[in-house]
Amino acid sequence: MESNRNGDLLRELVHEILLRLPVKALLRCKCVCKEWCALIRSPSFVDRHFSHESNPECLIFRLHEKLGVDCNPYAFAMYQDVERHSRVEESNHLPRMPTSFRVLDFIGPAKGVFCVLNDLGLVGLFNPAMREFKTLPPLPLHDVSEMESWPSCGFGLEPSSGDHKVFAFQKWNSQRFACVYSLSSNSWKRIEDVGPLNVCSGGDSVCEPFLNGVYHWHANLRNGGGFAILAFDMRNDKFQVIQVPDCLRSSQRKLRIAAYGDSLAVMSYKFHECVDFWVMGRDGLWNKIFSIGPFSENVWPICVWKKREVLLETNTSSMTMCDISTMKLRRPLPELDQEFYPCAVFCYKESLVSIKGEGEGEGEGDEAYFVRDFFD
Repeated sequence: MESNRNGDLLRELVHEILLRLPVKALLRCKCVCKEWCALIRSPSFVDRHFSHESNPECLIFRLHEKLGVDCNPYAFAMYQDVERHSRVEESNHLPRMPTSFRVLDFIGPAKGVFCVLNDLGLVGLFNPAMREFKTLPPLPLHDVSEMESWPSCGFGLEPSSGDHKVFAFQKWNSQRFACVYSLSSNSWKRIEDVGPLNVCSGGDSVCEPFLNGVYHWHANLRNGGGFAILAFDMRNDKFQVIQVPDCLRSSQRKLRIAAYGDSLAVMSYKFHECVDFWVMGRDGLWNKIFSIGPFSENVWPICVWKKREVLLETNTSSMTMCDISTMKLRRPLPELDQEFYPCAVFCYKESLVSIKGEGEGEGEGDEAYFVRDFFD
């Protein structure tokens, strides 16, 4: 009896220690014994590790070379807040990607997984921490050469099942077509009802938030109806339209959607003037919760990080963090400003989620190899 109790305590202790390790170390720990491998791969452990306090949220900056002849060379930098000081990590699992890339978009992440779209209309999933890349089956839409525009994609999780889903739509012959991909079935299905809106892709849609099972886009109402938000619910594969306050639709200020914690937010801004933040409550009503600024130069709000700082892009294409409570400014990536400029930013946490199906080889090889095949 005593030995059984000691054995249970030892397993619990090992479990707690493993929960505190980064993904890279856990991948090595899977080779220790079958019991550890089964534990680390179990859905319950994957969920607990992702939400554990020792797995902090960081910012990943996608960086383009300032002096690059080709527009595609880029790298990634990871920023972590350590006692309120900046730190950039050079990570083996966030390498500089091949210059042959023709990346149109990175979307996400959703539980540590990114969706990637290339200029051939191909879509892939990428978990940098697990070193996994997966090319999805071809979109059941029209050939990329016949499209009026590139496919627009959304990406997220179905909350109850944890299934990753990709939503894609395109225009062809003045008609719109849509489909949704499920990782669990590794297949696409057509969607008949594509919603009442023309959706803006790119431009001001810098951080399209995925919240509580719903992906959100900037959208324009038909017949001059102005700005609205198009939402796609991953639970039922349905669209809905979210209206913004009338005072925002009628103003001359620019609007961006964002996440404020688990709530949907709209950032209203214009040049160097104050940036206003509106948050939707559970009752569906919008409330203006705070403003920052004015500023000495033009700024473009990117996202809100940890509900305490706003990431801003300035005239010089550099990134600045503005503390919401003190209005103090700081630069998270000062040492990279000379060589690179940031073109996208993502709020990211490492994840043990495997995007590989049976027989595909979990964590097999280096992700740059897979991505190079995907883009060449």
